[in-house]
Amino acid sequence: MTPRTPLVLHIGNERGPLGPHTRFGAAFASLAADGLLRYACVVPGGGQPLPADVRPCAVFVQSPQPRPWRRRDVLGWLGAIGAPPVVVWEGEAWSGLSRPPRERNLVWMRCAEEIYSVAMGPQAALLRRAARRPVHYVPHTVPQPFLDEPAHHEPSGVALIAGRGREHRLLARELRGLLAGDPMPYRPEHPESPGALRRALVTVGWHHHRHHAGYFCERLPLALGAGRAHVGPRRPGLEWLPGPEHGLHLVDTPRQAADRVRELLRQDPAELLRRAAGLRTWAARLTERHALQHMLRAYVPLPAPPSDPWEGFPTHQGFWT
Repeated sequence: MTPRTPLVLHIGNERGPLGPHTRFGAAFASLAADGLLRYACVVPGGGQPLPADVRPCAVFVQSPQPRPWRRRDVLGWLGAIGAPPVVVWEGEAWSGLSRPPRERNLVWMRCAEEIYSVAMGPQAALLRRAARRPVHYVPHTVPQPFLDEPAHHEPSGVALIAGRGREHRLLARELRGLLAGDPMPYRPEHPESPGALRRALVTVGWHHHRHHAGYFCERLPLALGAGRAHVGPRRPGLEWLPGPEHGLHLVDTPRQAADRVRELLRQDPAELLRRAAGLRTWAARLTERHALQHMLRAYVPLPAPPSDPWEGFPTHQGFWT
């Protein structure tokens, strides 16, 4: 690797130490291992000094709202490293869409060339007005290490990926007696998540934000990566995802989700697994590495991610708003 290899600074939002185990960390490490870039995980003002002569090609900011950023500090830090372009990925779906974001939420967004959001519709419109920057769509994706886990050859039962809210509790009640165990945490770093998903014959999850076009939470790509028939909530803007013929079933209510789970459990398990195996193959096109390639290509010479699905996202502004 030569000094000319472009450097990207990754500003994460995890509370613990930054590194390859954090979100997008393994994806940056993979791109670096292929000689496509250099990267460093940093928090400005957080006790992580940078070399005096560092001049990154881009700064990638991951969901910046948890920290109390101040505009003068961010502008000063960016100026000290050569005012590189900033790309922000907003990985949260916001519930309080009737209220403007707080200033500390917008500091990095207003310094950005572009904002990418997992939720469009009202959220994209709000961010566009508040930050005065272009807002594009990038959904939640699969961490590559999750896809590297081996498959389980004798799955059975149903895994409910835990969430919060009235609809999730209703779904849990509807599925009582069918679950292979207790509802499981949905975060990929949880030690039981990969195995619990792959031990099940059918996975099911639910989440809020029914009015956010294009939105699905982290649970859906994990379920796709597990290669199991999955049932989840339908939202506008998800037509680019695989359909029931491949094992992904999106429905409108928790009761419909429970009914679909029961229907799937009456089918031949071997046929269920055969159809759902394609989800795992397809999910290999929807990874955190591909998301970085999509978001950073204008600033770092990276190869394009697979056209399916990355060129298939809806782009018509009227649809998203």
